[in-house]
Amino acid sequence: MLALADRLVSWGDEGGIRFWSLEGTPLPGGAADAHSGWVGGVLALGDRLVSWGGGAIRFWSLDGTPLPGGAIDAHSGWVGDVLALGDRLVSSGEDGAVRFWSWDGAPLPGGAADAHSDDVRGMLALGDCLVSYGQDGAIRFWSSEGNPLDILVVPGGISGLYFRFDRLIAVGRTLWIYELARCTPERSAKAPSHT
Repeated sequence: MLALADRLVSWGDEGGIRFWSLEGTPLPGGAADAHSGWVGGVLALGDRLVSWGGGAIRFWSLDGTPLPGGAIDAHSGWVGDVLALGDRLVSSGEDGAVRFWSWDGAPLPGGAADAHSDDVRGMLALGDCLVSYGQDGAIRFWSSEGNPLDILVVPGGISGLYFRFDRLIAVGRTLWIYELARCTPERSAKAPSHT
């Protein structure tokens, strides 16, 4: 659920997005069939909302009116995540793609359809750059314009990625810690903490 100043937004596994008063009364807006299958989430972006689910990314006004932008086929599989990065949005999916969008929903250059050879497990915004990580064990670093900066491969794959105190912590069968310098890993600092 997303709380806005004067209303609530809910979504679920049936594909619908619904709007509610703060007291819980249904409001107009949204759609019961906003997405095919489950809705992955809704993100507030100033005067608009973005939702993702199935392979689609959709845009909405704050009162739930559909807006132009996004794409029904943004990804060839499920859209796993959408996040804001400066004046852009970034989406990732089970198709291995990382895609960049304007806040109005127009596709932008940057990212890659083959950013990962398998499902993108997640993304982190680190200042003005992006880090994506995949089931393939790759950690990809991107500029805010979507240009590739660097890549690391963690043996055995990654189940989670965390940022703490200028360190990127990759969790998988082994715990790997990388020190970061301007969104570029210091490879010499790589050290498995346990096996």
